[in-house]
Amino acid sequence: MKTLDTKKERMEALKLVTAQLKQLEKSKHPSILILINELKERQSMLNKNHEWLFNFKDGGWNSSMGKDKQEAIKEAIKTYGKDVDPTTFRISTYEDERALLSLFY
Repeated sequence: MKTLDTKKERMEALKLVTAQLKQLEKSKHPSILILINELKERQSMLNKNHEWLFNFKDGGWNSSMGKDKQEAIKEAIKTYGKDVDPTTFRISTYEDERALLSLFY
């Protein structure tokens, strides 16, 4: 998701969603309330930590936490060192994690 790549992009998206919510919350029309709920979910997603999966340059994988990709990469390098491959970071999905964990069986 592009809006979670860098802190700047995440903050710009959050600012936009917040402004849209502020405008829409003035309306009480039922169809607008649905849109408000969708925007609140997006706002929540932009504000929380995500688990990011990544690979190491020499093989293997692990995960790191961060609100955006940039933050997750920084945390992974701090924890695991320079062997982290920054080009492989992706938000963890159930299917992806399940497939990776199946390598242990």
